[in-house]
Amino acid sequence: MQKEVSKMDNLYVVIMAGGRGERFWPLSTISFPKPFLPLLGPRTLLQETVARLQPMVPTDRILVSIGSAHADVVREQLPEIPRQNLIIEPVGRDTSACLGYCALHIERRDPEGIMLALPADHFIGDAEAFRRTIKIGLENLPGASGIVFGIKP
Repeated sequence: MQKEVSKMDNLYVVIMAGGRGERFWPLSTISFPKPFLPLLGPRTLLQETVARLQPMVPTDRILVSIGSAHADVVREQLPEIPRQNLIIEPVGRDTSACLGYCALHIERRDPEGIMLALPADHFIGDAEAFRRTIKIGLENLPGASGIVFGIKP
């Protein structure tokens, strides 16, 4: 008897951390954008994002999309993420190009992979509710369709 594969088993999370640090200036700069800052406690927003995901997704299926200028800081802040999971964008071309590039990486690795893309700098107060919402979304994901999650501004 073959084990049924859950959609959670095919989930890959892409954390988008390739911003230029312009909107949160002067705290955030080109060399040190907002995701790499500890704004809400001892951990950076990027570290908080990964911590929120770890009960749900193993670190070998968490990818971080970054520009080459930030590779070292991400390696320092996220030593638990495998090096091959740092997706270094050849050229920063905003969200759609980032997602397309990451989707290609995931498809090469796992043709059945499902991509969840998240910004590295959002505050999510209730991590458990966030994870429940993701699981509900995956359970209701029809075929090759997509689901968009949003938060109240």
